[in-house]
Amino acid sequence: MGLFTRTFSHKKWVDAVDRVTAGGDNGFNVRFQALEVDLDNISAAFNTVASGLPRQVTLNLVPNLTQAGTNGWTHALGTASKGATKGDAAGIQPVALPGTGTIKSFRALAANTGNGTLRLELWRQEMTTSYQSTVAKIVAQKTTPGQTLDQTLPPNAGTEGLDPKYTYFISARLDSGDQNDTVAIYGFQIVCVTN
Repeated sequence: MGLFTRTFSHKKWVDAVDRVTAGGDNGFNVRFQALEVDLDNISAAFNTVASGLPRQVTLNLVPNLTQAGTNGWTHALGTASKGATKGDAAGIQPVALPGTGTIKSFRALAANTGNGTLRLELWRQEMTTSYQSTVAKIVAQKTTPGQTLDQTLPPNAGTEGLDPKYTYFISARLDSGDQNDTVAIYGFQIVCVTN
């Protein structure tokens, strides 16, 4: 049996015999109400089918990094930068991902004019054991002043499945930078497909 079975059946009117009226067993109101019921049933059937289809979810995140080392990130409206007199910075931010589905990609936008190593990583952590594993790791290459690094990576094999037993977070770590370097993070994007 399908998701929809038609219930409306049109009874033909005959010219010069039937008098078309709004009320009664053969009036417009009864017929249109029957059509409404069928249309509601069609809508419900489509919603049932559509709810089972995978759908893509894109999370766009501004950096909001909590200090996770000696030096944290300095935040301005929509960005995070290393401190002006610092050569390193470290921070993490939690990410709320869907409970089930698949991670498709992790993207980061940043700038790093120096020779320091900037690592931008998506992590997952088991809630019961605190075991952590890297889902995706972007090592930001040196950029020229005014240039933005825009890099997207797929998840590491075996880490793409979303599972409610994990929590997720992003870490941003700069090591061995110079205090005169410009290092900034502009945003993160995570693309998932939910079931």
